[in-house]
Amino acid sequence: MIFSVVWLFVFLIVDIFQCTPIKKAWRPTIEGYCVNTYSWWLGYAISSVIIDAIILSLPLPMLWGLQLKPMRKALITILFICGYW
Repeated sequence: MIFSVVWLFVFLIVDIFQCTPIKKAWRPTIEGYCVNTYSWWLGYAISSVIIDAIILSLPLPMLWGLQLKPMRKALITILFICGYW
């Protein structure tokens, strides 16, 4: 959870300071420079999916350690994965 919150604040700060000067983010006619937003958002999306996959996989070892039939373990795992969507 701490990692996810830190990750959110880092991307929020980068989003605020994506342009030099900062006003250029909402006034594109001002002279200055902005980072490539496509690459920035792509990095944001990829890292978001990775963090979500890590969070989703945290309860799985405990689940697989339960004394259940393999079919039930598979169904409960699928239930966890469906909860992601």
